[in-house]
Amino acid sequence: MAPVVVRVACLLAVAAGMINDVHIEFGKVDVFEIVWSFEFGEGGKMDLSGQTWIPSPAPNATVQMMVCSATSLVQVRSMRIEDVCAPPVFNAAACVWQDVMAYERNPIQMSITTPTKDWYYLLQLNCAGQPFTLDAHIMASNTGPLYSGFLSLSEAPFIPLSIASAVVWTALAMAQFLAWFPYRHFNVQVQARINAVMALFIVFNSLQIYYWNYCSVYGVKPAWAQWSAFAALLVLKASLFALLVAVSRGWSIVKKTLSKDDQRQVGTLTVGVLIAVSCYTILGGMGLFTMILIYALVLKTMFNGVVHIMISIDSQMQLVRSMSMEPQAFPLFVKRQLYHQFQLVFLSYITMKVVFMLWNNIFLQDLPWVADLIDSFLDVVFVVSFCVLFRMRPFHPGFAFTPVPTEDVEHAMGAAAIWTPGMPLPLLSFEYATWLHPYSEALVLIDGPNRIVDIGREVVVDPPAAATKTTR
Repeated sequence: MAPVVVRVACLLAVAAGMINDVHIEFGKVDVFEIVWSFEFGEGGKMDLSGQTWIPSPAPNATVQMMVCSATSLVQVRSMRIEDVCAPPVFNAAACVWQDVMAYERNPIQMSITTPTKDWYYLLQLNCAGQPFTLDAHIMASNTGPLYSGFLSLSEAPFIPLSIASAVVWTALAMAQFLAWFPYRHFNVQVQARINAVMALFIVFNSLQIYYWNYCSVYGVKPAWAQWSAFAALLVLKASLFALLVAVSRGWSIVKKTLSKDDQRQVGTLTVGVLIAVSCYTILGGMGLFTMILIYALVLKTMFNGVVHIMISIDSQMQLVRSMSMEPQAFPLFVKRQLYHQFQLVFLSYITMKVVFMLWNNIFLQDLPWVADLIDSFLDVVFVVSFCVLFRMRPFHPGFAFTPVPTEDVEHAMGAAAIWTPGMPLPLLSFEYATWLHPYSEALVLIDGPNRIVDIGREVVVDPPAAATKTTR
């Protein structure tokens, strides 16, 4: 995404191996081009049949087709195109096959067995710059002790990698579900949403397993699995980042619902993530800037939200201290620590994602499975960190933490008892005032403009039927 994003990018890219029908129209500027590439093991098979069509072949000018290994082309990479085109027949590298196309229609028929493990490229050399068309049917496969099938060796590791990813996400989802289930009757919306995100990871990896196995056995890409995996990736990324932005705005931690402005912000960033992931998945490096831009916007929005929440919590903790009480005994302190750690976790995650995408586009183009492994590892570490950070723990359902007179000890103990899984559910009223002991009163947190936060007592103005709230 991407992890995920890297793997789906391989799915959506123009086929570089297996069984392909190639139709390419070359122009005058296409002098030396890679038409097709595949990583073979020793003893790999490649069959090529087709033809080239040169509408108006120039006298003594030719189009040359060849299959060369990456090792044989090392020297060519440093040569000027003039030097490559100097001899009438290409001889700058020892290729496993090459042919000269000198006529209007030139049939191609070739079958080779690769002598060594290497990347192999089908290239065209058109020194005269003649426009021409190539129509070809290519079949490539690997046979060997480690892997046999239609996948390139650069793609074969996706099969065990997808299986391992599915197993890991299934185990994590089960662990998270077991941790969430005992608290399901309480406010566990964040934990429920992360369960859904993990389920999407499982769905995505299941589609990957089917897709890569099908490609390996039949040599063609199942379109429905290809686009289903892409859709699953989009839903997965949108769900994950929508959850992160919502939590950074205080949802389900310091407020029950988000304001309309917060909802619009979450929706806008979610759409932005969908667009960025689509661009990066389909366009690769050309969509990298869009992905980095969206990550920067998400990071800025989450930082602003977390800072605003921490300012509000600090103001409440200051009030607690003014009453000669220690904030460490209150949920405020836990929430303050929670958001501070959350800030560090998402900052590390997004920063590593951006650095990895830049690194991947420079160094890992020929090793997509390594890129996918690293990306998946980052996702697993982040989701595990998020689950541990926001895990449910035994808590005080009555919120009675303040000292009370001795005559109210029984009431206070009942309200302050720590609830743990296995205990009967506490019967709490929907009226907040009934949760407090007789010597407490409801307070109002005033969140004003420019992040000015104040606290006042809640006062009900008569008549009760039309009660309004004010502060003094």
